[in-house]
Amino acid sequence: IVFRIEGQAFIVKVLRMRPEEEAEKGLTHEIEYVHGAAGTEWVRLDEKAQTLGDEFGHTDIEFILKAQPAPKAKSKSPATRGRGRGAGRGRGPRRSAAKNPWRQYRVVSANKVGILPRPDVTADVLAHLAAGAVFDVVM
Repeated sequence: IVFRIEGQAFIVKVLRMRPEEEAEKGLTHEIEYVHGAAGTEWVRLDEKAQTLGDEFGHTDIEFILKAQPAPKAKSKSPATRGRGRGAGRGRGPRRSAAKNPWRQYRVVSANKVGILPRPDVTADVLAHLAAGAVFDVVM
């Protein structure tokens, strides 16, 4: 999750969630800071409105939800290894693997680069990445 408070950019990941009826002060998601601050805290995330609130009085802070990488597929089991094309016909419908909604890139510039909330050069920079840093882009 990427968001800004008072001009400062933050990147966090959600550690855990709790039901609203169990949430102290309405804080439903525990987050850990990846960029912009350190540590963890409980916040209220409205995933539908894509807004965030905390116990420090920040409310309706817009955020961008960044997709998590899909787990890597395990190797084929010994029972399916070695089957040729078309093997397994008649065993139910074939399902194609879902496309990942993200791609991973590496900064190749010798300088730091700015992260934008959308592909628009007039947008405010959310954060900077150092040369050689690896980052994900949601497609």
